[in-house]
Amino acid sequence: MLFEFAATLIAGVALAGIALGAVKMSRERLPKWIVPAAGGIGILCTTIYAEYVWAENTVPADAVVVERAYSQSPFKPWSYAWPVVSGVLYAKDISITDTNNVYSGYIIAASRWKESSGVLVRVNCNQSTIARALTDGSYEPEEMLAKGETILQAFCQA
Repeated sequence: MLFEFAATLIAGVALAGIALGAVKMSRERLPKWIVPAAGGIGILCTTIYAEYVWAENTVPADAVVVERAYSQSPFKPWSYAWPVVSGVLYAKDISITDTNNVYSGYIIAASRWKESSGVLVRVNCNQSTIARALTDGSYEPEEMLAKGETILQAFCQA
């Protein structure tokens, strides 16, 4: 978050500096209000860009994206044209547990302004079931997954 803040400030100062150079090169024929307007545009564009790329930067390269949550807001009018990703669910460290087509791995939920949280799961691809790991090393009772569910696809195609 600190790096994003620094990048936003740098973009605003850089665009304001370019606009100030344009005002000076035009021998002050351009209006001076262009300088703060350019700085504001730089900050706004950097913020919008960060809203759209955070998910790609958060999910590791070896992970499989299971689901994305999109959001729209009147405070972000551009989100009505291109919805913003507000959360990502991905599977990581998928490995086969036994020869009966049972896989284990982590399901991790990442959100824009919250810390990521994950849980170890075991997925049985033959029976289409999933079970969460408990703190003592055992697993919860298995729950059925619908055929074609994204979690099932992510684990069984690994």
